[in-house]
Amino acid sequence: MWKYVLKRLGVFLPGLLLISMLVFYLSTKSPVNELASQCNVEAQANFSEYEACLKRSWKLHKLDKPLFYFALQSFAEPDTLHLIYDYRQKAAAEELCHHSGDWPKVQDYFLTIRQLDNAHARERSRVKTFSSREVFSHMKAEIIALRGLGKVKEIKARLDQIQLFLQNQDSLQMLKEDTEKVRKALDEIEHSPNKWKSYIPWFSWYGTDNRYHSWIKGALRFDWGYSYLDNSPINEEIKRRFWVTFGFSLISTLLVFLISIPLGVWAARNKDKLPDKLSGSILFALDSVPAFWMGLLLLMTFANPYLLKIFPAEYMAHAPDLSSKIASMILPLITYTYGSIAILSRMTRNALLEVSEQDYIRTARAKGLKENQVVWKHGMRNALLPMISISVYVLPALFSGSVIIEEIFNIPGLGTYIYTAVALNNTPVILAVFSILGFLTLLGYLLSDILTYKADPRINLIKD
Repeated sequence: MWKYVLKRLGVFLPGLLLISMLVFYLSTKSPVNELASQCNVEAQANFSEYEACLKRSWKLHKLDKPLFYFALQSFAEPDTLHLIYDYRQKAAAEELCHHSGDWPKVQDYFLTIRQLDNAHARERSRVKTFSSREVFSHMKAEIIALRGLGKVKEIKARLDQIQLFLQNQDSLQMLKEDTEKVRKALDEIEHSPNKWKSYIPWFSWYGTDNRYHSWIKGALRFDWGYSYLDNSPINEEIKRRFWVTFGFSLISTLLVFLISIPLGVWAARNKDKLPDKLSGSILFALDSVPAFWMGLLLLMTFANPYLLKIFPAEYMAHAPDLSSKIASMILPLITYTYGSIAILSRMTRNALLEVSEQDYIRTARAKGLKENQVVWKHGMRNALLPMISISVYVLPALFSGSVIIEEIFNIPGLGTYIYTAVALNNTPVILAVFSILGFLTLLGYLLSDILTYKADPRINLIKD
């Protein structure tokens, strides 16, 4: 059996590695607005201070490194684009490089914008009146917009607006010269003779000093980095929340098996009778109700102060006593389990009916064994085989399905954590939680095969 486990790991781990690469790449396409918004000095100070703030944040989250071990890019692009910390300016630089094929001229262009920004900061510090400061604030907004534009036509239109603005505001006359430098640098980009470089592919090798390598190395140590929202360690938050979600999932899994298997056996023993038909209809109806809708119905019915205020409306993590905590868990547990009970009970029924027609079951009955012995000792052992392949996925499914349920009942687990992370583009948290779910799914595959072997030792795992 251990040979088979190692063999399966040899198949799954490379696949898991490839999936991690794909997920990591897709995650890099999500915006980092939330991280950049922490450096809110952009509107008040010059770009140098804003960039210094971004640099500190980027280094903390290891965003100042290349994305992967290598990159295939155009000959016009430098291999240091990852060192541009303002994501809008980085996108603009890539677009201008593709347009001109001349990175040095693009670099000079952004340098003239920096000089204009510095000149603006010097002149603004000298003004005293409120009206003049307001004029400088409008000019600052134009400069900020200019840094994020990558199309030459759009930049020209913005510069024309800035030019008209300068002509109508006497307090900004000192910025005319620096604005003209920006326009000249843009003309150099537009008429660059090196546009052909943007059509030549170029291979860059970065080695292990890249973002993916840092992330996967940390993931193997269960070190998931820092949150974009408050720079807190993700590992500590996951440790705290994991046990909440795991506790609900484990209790729900136990309830599912304790209820669904006896219910399925009872339905099989009453095949085609009224109890079987009635239970089948009820379970089918329950399975068709979405979990979030069931959770809301339970809240509106059993936690409604104007109807039946029987249970608390939300989970009480810090309840004053044990009975209050258990009461706050009942509605979430019902929401977690009802769908799985419906599926597994019908699977148990159908599997048991299938094996009940086998010769060894007839032989057991012919020997005079009691029906309970026939069902539980002889029938269930073989009826479990088709169930095992699906039932072991209950735990990962409960983890992944906990997102909406935890949000409804205000449970401080991984579900609410990932929900907030997705809503706010908190990429490191998203990567961490989905990596854990992927790992649980891998364990589910292995557990399925091992339990199948334990239920029927005749199965040769190595051969299969």
